[in-house]
Amino acid sequence: MAAIDRFCDLVERLGPEGISRGENDLSARLARCFEQIGLHTIIDTSSGSDNRRRPDIVGYIDEGTSDLGGFGELVVESKRPSEVPGDLLEALLGTSLWSEKFVPYVKAHLPSIRYFCLTTFEHHLYVEITPELRALLTELEPTASHCEASVRESCQAFNLLERKDEWIGWLTSTLSPVNLDPPIFSEAVDLFAVETAEELEGFADQLATLVAGEIGTPESHFALVNSVRINASTLDDLPTDVAASCPSSDNLRHMAV
Repeated sequence: MAAIDRFCDLVERLGPEGISRGENDLSARLARCFEQIGLHTIIDTSSGSDNRRRPDIVGYIDEGTSDLGGFGELVVESKRPSEVPGDLLEALLGTSLWSEKFVPYVKAHLPSIRYFCLTTFEHHLYVEITPELRALLTELEPTASHCEASVRESCQAFNLLERKDEWIGWLTSTLSPVNLDPPIFSEAVDLFAVETAEELEGFADQLATLVAGEIGTPESHFALVNSVRINASTLDDLPTDVAASCPSSDNLRHMAV
């Protein structure tokens, strides 16, 4: 049985009188559904002591981008049904999920994200990040009230307990890499003004985290520095063709001075 069929079968058996599964297990099974249609995924497996906020699942068209933990095309926030008992769209537009999940997760992947998903596994809500919504989200602090109309116009909701075939059809067509085109460059560029010393320091910290990983945490395999694979400990040990394109050690010393 394929991953999508297994996931739907499992969801149908959840509940007080059915089987019990944890959020991490269900998220992993949902990620396999995305992988079945051709996406590459990263699942957040951080422990409770890790206070960094990250999506439960990020889906990528490109495998190399997923290896580096770059900008994804799909971002998923999963919740247990008891955490979001009502309508998913109304919950998303509420203060907590909007400010703590939707806005930071979408802005973190703004250059390439196409869909944000909020799911309780039984119910799924997919918000398409349209050019209009993308423009609104580039604001410093986009509010739910300001973006509500665009969100409502660009969302799709699915109930797997009642219409799983509808979800499967939409998933295999809309989210397949063939149809999940990244935004055009003019829409994807994420620019913001740095006007104060505090903002400059924050930008420098974000840049350093992207390149070398976060301070005080174990070495990140997704930091850009770890994508470099050169068997050399000094510039003088570099292969001739690589060394030819680099400043000499003496020039580097002068630059440092």
